[in-house]
Amino acid sequence: LEALGPQLVFLSEENTNPMSLGTLRKHLRATLVVTRQAFQVHMQASFFAFCSYAAVWQTLESVMSAQEADQWMATFRVPPRDKGLWDTHMTALASRVHENPILNEYFRTLNGEALYQTLQASLEGKSFLAEVRRRALQMGNRAPQEFELHSPRWAEDPRTLISAIQARLLSAGHPTQPIPRRLRGSHVFNPTKRMNPVQRWLFLRKRESYTAYTRMRERTKGLLMACFTELRRITKAAGQRLYERGYLNQPDDVFFLTLDELDSLCVGEYDHNLPDYVVQRKRTHDYHEKHLPAIPIVENKGDTLRGTAVSSGRVTGRARVVRRPQEAALRPGEILITEATDPGWLPLFITAGGIVTEIGGLLSHTATLARELGKPAVFAVPGITRRIHDGQQITVDGWEGTITIHEP
Repeated sequence: LEALGPQLVFLSEENTNPMSLGTLRKHLRATLVVTRQAFQVHMQASFFAFCSYAAVWQTLESVMSAQEADQWMATFRVPPRDKGLWDTHMTALASRVHENPILNEYFRTLNGEALYQTLQASLEGKSFLAEVRRRALQMGNRAPQEFELHSPRWAEDPRTLISAIQARLLSAGHPTQPIPRRLRGSHVFNPTKRMNPVQRWLFLRKRESYTAYTRMRERTKGLLMACFTELRRITKAAGQRLYERGYLNQPDDVFFLTLDELDSLCVGEYDHNLPDYVVQRKRTHDYHEKHLPAIPIVENKGDTLRGTAVSSGRVTGRARVVRRPQEAALRPGEILITEATDPGWLPLFITAGGIVTEIGGLLSHTATLARELGKPAVFAVPGITRRIHDGQQITVDGWEGTITIHEP
């Protein structure tokens, strides 16, 4: 891991502007080597994180019920090492808006795309967006659907960050509700009291391992995503060159090529059927983006829905169903309702009072992120995006794994 970081930094600092297609091809191959190594390291870290999770859970299950062990795991939070970095950058950006009358007016009176377009059109806004992009690089430059090379990173499309900055300016704080009285004195929160000295020693050692490997898993995921960001940068540069030579109808068509097809084009081997292949692949991609597969589910009935508790806490607020994070109109304290998330949704997690998804589990990256941020979260709730509507008052219980609907 320590060796891969410097290799990636060296590759990412090379200027692509003067590179020929042949040089870009070599650079892409070198980046792929680092990416494969980063993926292997990440898989190893994930394996040990999962094993240590199972070891902790097994020890807990020996002194309490399986349900109580699940509750403890949803409560235990691994303190993030980079949360301070995120807070520093976001606070600095919010302070700049607050102290600038022009920017402050934009952020107080505009929302969503109107705000972003206004920032792009004004001198103050352009300067601010430049700082947002610079800080996005320092915050990891993640992206929604970040395993897709086609997905723009935060520095390229900062709208998700802009929404988070606006929410921070408008937020007055939305603390979660205290631990329920019935659980407050429970051994769920003091498991070592039921353990003998040997069990206690083993439990603390296993918990320490779980903490270390969970941090390593997130750290290696960050490195892997940095590799994908570099792959996107090089692929996009190659797409521009191929477009200029007439091989592609649009520069971004490069993301609809196979690696072998891109490699052939870089050495001048052109298949005249390629444009037709790209058109068909884009149509297929667009279709599947708009038509999610029908998953056989047994939907919850009644006013209380059940899922998997992945991050403890209880919060009541207005629901906000979000399909695409770039277009989210999430307000501070609202409950984020969506089909699935990834770490690229981090800005929305910080804004939300709680998180509910149709897909996901306790060991997912976003569940870990929710626990780190202290956000009540319930995942794997069948049909939640169809059952809940914007503005409904709901309660998310991250201890019990329930969502209660207060308004029809």
